[in-house]
Amino acid sequence: MVGSNVEKSLFLKELYVTTIVGEGPTAPINIGSTGTSHTLVSSSDLYINGKLEVDGISFFDANAAFYGTIQLPGAANKYLYGTETSGSILPNNSSQTVNCMNINTGTTSNTLLICEHDDRAYDFAHTQQTNPTIYLHSANQSATEWISITHDQTDGVIDCGTGTLNLGATGNVNFAGATKTGTGDTATDGYVTMEVAGASVKFATVA
Repeated sequence: MVGSNVEKSLFLKELYVTTIVGEGPTAPINIGSTGTSHTLVSSSDLYINGKLEVDGISFFDANAAFYGTIQLPGAANKYLYGTETSGSILPNNSSQTVNCMNINTGTTSNTLLICEHDDRAYDFAHTQQTNPTIYLHSANQSATEWISITHDQTDGVIDCGTGTLNLGATGNVNFAGATKTGTGDTATDGYVTMEVAGASVKFATVA
């Protein structure tokens, strides 16, 4: 135990101790000249007035509260959940034409799941995906109420688990890549039906 009676002018090159505790049951250990502003009230609490440098791995067995900006200035520049092959990574990608934030899904699952916080423990039962896929769920705990976005290496695909995929509920839908022939094709082999504003519209298919 290192108490308050140690002279301030005492300099030690090395200090070997088994346990360090505060002066009393409600007094934290202070390193520096000021005191806590976040109610450290135990002799096992530690307050550091200056900077803290840790060269090894840090372990937090409970929540970590940050009251300032979290900076990741190192070369990796990333937030990692899980492992780099199976988890989710949020790095700053400097390999792009313009540096940008990059969301990496990880090879296991290969999905980004968006749901309500209270539903996070519910199994939405999405299978392993070949390509990175975004799943956005409704407020219900349902394995079918979702919309997904992906690219299957041939086409861009927007799909939903159940119900109808509604586009432009409050405005127009612009199919920017669609073109219309000037002569009007008459050779058709059938039609497809699309629902537009609640009405069924038939679109001819060219033979």
